[in-house]
Amino acid sequence: MYSNFQKATSEDEELQEVINTITEGWPSDKYLLSKRMTPYWSFLDDISCVDGLLFKSDKLVIPKSMQQEMLKKINESNRIWESINGKVKQAMFYFGLEWPHR
Repeated sequence: MYSNFQKATSEDEELQEVINTITEGWPSDKYLLSKRMTPYWSFLDDISCVDGLLFKSDKLVIPKSMQQEMLKKINESNRIWESINGKVKQAMFYFGLEWPHR
C-alpha cells in the first residue's frame, strides 16, 4: 500500500506542485503562488514531504486518485467494527457497567 501512495502522489500534478514548492521554498507572499496552491498557504508550516509522500503534520495527504478508495475502506472498517461490537455486546454482560461507546 505504501508504494501505491507513492505512485499516486508522483502522478498527482497538484501534489507535485506542492512538493516542488516545499523543495524550492515558499514565496514571501501568498499572491505569488499559483491559484491551486493558495489553499496550502494557510498551513505551509505544517506541510512536509518524506520519501515522496506529502504530510500535513503527522497526517498523510491522500492523492485525489485514491480518495474514493480510502473512504470506501474507512466505511468498510466502520461496518466491520459495528458488527464485531454488536456481537461482543451480545456475548458479554457486565453487571452495573455501561458498555463503552466508541
